[in-house]
Amino acid sequence: SSGINAEYGRNFEIFGHQITSTSDWAGGVYASPSVAGSRPGANIAVTWASMMSFGQKGYVAATKEVINGARYFIQGLLKIEGIKVMGKPEVSCVAWTSDVFNIYNMSSDLASKGWNLAVLQFPAGIHIALT
Repeated sequence: SSGINAEYGRNFEIFGHQITSTSDWAGGVYASPSVAGSRPGANIAVTWASMMSFGQKGYVAATKEVINGARYFIQGLLKIEGIKVMGKPEVSCVAWTSDVFNIYNMSSDLASKGWNLAVLQFPAGIHIALT
């Protein structure tokens, strides 16, 4: 859910200028009614409060766990015949594709098992943000 911009309530013509959309993003068509995208203010405030609660040491420790988990995930992906990891993931967002089989079929199979993963285009792929 996104917040409602004050301009939207006052003047619909102005609202039309703040909409952001793109069709060539790797994740497919993306449109958002605000500059902040799909990140409402409440989520930003909760993130800030969490960082204040964890402190720098806690944040660094949690980040290391996420990075180690992503590296473990990548090692598992690379054991699957036909899978290629896209790019060189450095933190927690991992994308993969295949030149051997239709990656969208893999996405459908995983969805039937309860996985909710994002598909990509240009090139076709699947990605996950590990947290």
